[in-house]
Amino acid sequence: MAAKVRTALLFLVFGLVAALLVRCRRGDGVHAATVNAAVRVLEEGFADTSPRLQEVSFGALTTYHCHDGDATKEPCLQLVSRAASHAGWRVRLMNLPNAFKPETPQLVRAEVVTRAARDDNESLPRAVSKLLADHATSADRPLLLELIGSGDGVVREHAAAGLVRLGERRYADVLEQGLASGDREEVLEAARHVIDLETGAEPRAVALLKDMLLDRDEIVRANAIYGMSELRDPPWDGDTIARSLNDLSPMVRLAMVTSLPMITVPAVPVETSFDLLVRRWPQERAGEMRLEILKAADEMARRPGLRAALVTKFLDIAVEREENDQVKLVGMGILACRTHPEYTQDLIDVARDARRNVTDRLLSLSSIGHCRDTKIVQALNEIMEAQTGADEDSRALRVACAAAIVRALTADPASPGAARYTIQQASRKVRETEVTPCRLTQGSRSGCSWPCCRLHSRA
Repeated sequence: MAAKVRTALLFLVFGLVAALLVRCRRGDGVHAATVNAAVRVLEEGFADTSPRLQEVSFGALTTYHCHDGDATKEPCLQLVSRAASHAGWRVRLMNLPNAFKPETPQLVRAEVVTRAARDDNESLPRAVSKLLADHATSADRPLLLELIGSGDGVVREHAAAGLVRLGERRYADVLEQGLASGDREEVLEAARHVIDLETGAEPRAVALLKDMLLDRDEIVRANAIYGMSELRDPPWDGDTIARSLNDLSPMVRLAMVTSLPMITVPAVPVETSFDLLVRRWPQERAGEMRLEILKAADEMARRPGLRAALVTKFLDIAVEREENDQVKLVGMGILACRTHPEYTQDLIDVARDARRNVTDRLLSLSSIGHCRDTKIVQALNEIMEAQTGADEDSRALRVACAAAIVRALTADPASPGAARYTIQQASRKVRETEVTPCRLTQGSRSGCSWPCCRLHSRA
């Protein structure tokens, strides 16, 4: 009897500890008031007129409500449904992957997917048809048959790929016809699907992709890089990667830098890719490009075969010698989750300093909280409460603080820094240069492939 009592008490203790951890993460424990206040700020940002605040707020609310196993719970499902009809098209776009999570109920998935397929903004039909091409189920067949009649050639190709994946092999003809299209985007998407689905025209599709990497139009070359990087077994080699990293066009170099972490082919070992990336660092002077190199190095550190110490050494040297304050701040945020936890306090000090420009403060906040750290929540809350103005800068700082609080309580300690905000997400005031990262926030006319937007060809 005594043994049974001890066992029961142990189970009770373990249950209480588990419940306490969940409450702390969700804000029902020691940080309850702070987290509730942060969520209220994010809800205000979600309804704000500023697209940038809408996007950052939605991203943080998704992290909060749909974290881990919460995707089937009512708060998450309500958020996903609300976002499907949000006034901001970028929010509607960001919401699409939520619909394709395996645990998302079919009714919610159908609502989000159908709305996107019939959206007036052409980016949404392109994005959702692309997701359907890779993740179609039998329930999607009627919508795919509707999309196959679209006036947009890229949408038709994605729909055809989805139907082929469901066993309708006759629609492979749509893809093979796309290889001969005069629209380079249609050629690119058709080639990607032909290779992935093995329709029989793979040699021709590979040859077309490689030709596009040498095209005179920089946008075609950049898009070809993104397209090849989405393949399961892309035909990359070291010489092609090196040539793209040294392309005269910043747009092409940026496409290659941001794609490197996704390239996993035997012909290009990860240490070779990393070495090519590091060699590019001293030659790039634009702050946006240097930031993307730091982020790519951080992401590559999670790849098997690359020594973490090698990445950390590069990041240490790069941040120490960096002259651009904004790049340095983001680099400090990356290293705060690695070997320099003291950088977190430095970033908080910048975020708190009203004498600093708003871009630096926003970048500091966007770089905080990527490794779970409840000790910084109080300081973030103090900064958030100090922003009492109604101007856009004050609203942006409040939202950035709230997002950092949510990250600090929900970040995955096993994979620190896995998801970071870009400069474009962190601040509306960063100067525009000839380098524009191909991201969801760009909103190119051509529509988006998740997680990157393709660029629209001038041709």
